[in-house]
Amino acid sequence: MSEHATLTADRRQADAETGRPVDPAALVSVRGLRVVDPAGSPVVDGVDLDVRPGESVALVGESGAGKTLTVKAVAGLLPTGVTIADGTVLFDGAPLPDPASPDFRTRVRPHVGYVFQDPMVALHPLQTTFRQISDAVDPDRSLPAAERNRRTWELFDLVALKDPETTARKIPSELSGGMCQRVVIAIAVARRPRLLVADEPTTALDVTVQAQILDLLTDLRTRLGAALLLVSHDLGLVARYAQRVNVFRDGQIVESGETTSILQAPEQEYTRSLLASTPLLSSPRPNEALLATFEAARSGGPGPDDDVVLEGTALTKSFPATRRGKARATVVSDVSVRALAGEAVGIVGESGSGKSTLVNLLAGVLRPDSGLVTIDGTPAWGTEGRVRVPFGLGGPRRALGSRRARAQVAARARRAAQLAFQDAWGSLDPFLSVADSIAEPLRVEGRLEAAAREDAVASLLAEVGLARELGDRLPSELSGGQRQRAGIARALALDPRILFADEPVSALDVSVQARIVDLLARLQRDRGTTLVLVSHDLAVVRLLTSYLYVMRDGRVVEEGPTSQVVANPQHPFTVELVRSIPGSPAAPSC
Repeated sequence: MSEHATLTADRRQADAETGRPVDPAALVSVRGLRVVDPAGSPVVDGVDLDVRPGESVALVGESGAGKTLTVKAVAGLLPTGVTIADGTVLFDGAPLPDPASPDFRTRVRPHVGYVFQDPMVALHPLQTTFRQISDAVDPDRSLPAAERNRRTWELFDLVALKDPETTARKIPSELSGGMCQRVVIAIAVARRPRLLVADEPTTALDVTVQAQILDLLTDLRTRLGAALLLVSHDLGLVARYAQRVNVFRDGQIVESGETTSILQAPEQEYTRSLLASTPLLSSPRPNEALLATFEAARSGGPGPDDDVVLEGTALTKSFPATRRGKARATVVSDVSVRALAGEAVGIVGESGSGKSTLVNLLAGVLRPDSGLVTIDGTPAWGTEGRVRVPFGLGGPRRALGSRRARAQVAARARRAAQLAFQDAWGSLDPFLSVADSIAEPLRVEGRLEAAAREDAVASLLAEVGLARELGDRLPSELSGGQRQRAGIARALALDPRILFADEPVSALDVSVQARIVDLLARLQRDRGTTLVLVSHDLAVVRLLTSYLYVMRDGRVVEEGPTSQVVANPQHPFTVELVRSIPGSPAAPSC
């Protein structure tokens, strides 16, 4: 029997077993796929999927929906103990062989490139980028060295790695997240695959880097003629880069079709809820009236002096060189910011722009090399002329009063300003219950008796939308969104006037992100909390803030009322940020 006849027979068999016709033009056809975990519970249940050569198909859904396990089943990369219990997977018309078999290694693996979500996990931490890409080009070391090296340098050029000769000698920890992801893509396309799987390839990357990575994947799909299977929880990205979309929920596809049709007129309520959770330029702001009031107050300048609750003046911070002979790295240079009482201020920029360092300077976590931070008009930390502040940390007694007075002022400043960290997992003690972590600031400050502290913790849990019983769990037993809420609750324990939120929704599903956005808006509205929000995502910052500082390379390159900056950006980098928001007139499309 000829190969063509064999493939046709395989397709007819799949049709007969599932009752659903297989697309004869598809590179990948999945029918009735059922994947179970080690306990035998289904995590993918009855999935049908087709991907044609040169096509871009997206799998969309929240964490745990089954989209990643579906593509790993196609790529033969299911985790240990997770197995295909039922269904048919055809690759190029033939059933997918056992991933451990020689047939799979010769017939399928060379034709499937996989771009993993976390490049730092996917890459070898101690090997240079050149070695890792070279190994992907010629894993068996069967090519002459000159030919292998030529192909490796071609891949450096293909994925647009900057300064290739220097980058080639670096290990992953010496590269940015976006650069590491480009290395992973180079490895994935090293053997010119027919199917390119991108599993959340831009999670937690800057929006500008997201666009670069997805533009690169789209370009490679066109140049290599490969099919692209894109896994994402972000419908805004899918709208630009996918031709067809499959919406996953609880291990099943609840809606599928052409991307434009699905996003413009979704039939399922779940799809509509995902769309509603995606920040757009047209999305309503939760505190629109309140934000408009502050924008009006700021439209003529920095704001009334008597309403300023937080001010950082000419802040500069540098860090020691990581290698001998290199100069100190200045990450914040002569930056001034201010926030009015009850206002929400945004600090936006890409990774390495200095925005997180700036918020740590404002919150007193770091001491500036120069510059001054004042809270309610009182110097809190920094330098004032030649006088070193913060209070209580060894400043000249003649200028700042007694040691006890300095300590009292420092304590008041700490209570007035609290920080909700970006990494909620790392900021919560893994061995303390969530309730104990939230109660710790109250205990350290000597506030309330034990019974009263328990009541206060219960109230804080309710305020951030967590059930009381979740307080008894360890951080590892919570979801990402729940841990982020717990981190915010702990920051609120001392009833601060100022809440710093550093990337509070980074890497969260859009629906969870929307709930955190609503929580922060409610805190500003109901508590009158001054919010300083740090993010790389201008769409999120636009929803929550009335005044915006745009940072790049350690400096503020643009500032103004948020609506004005978004509507009429002046700096080229701000223009690029606005373009990255789904729904922007200048946003790219598939």
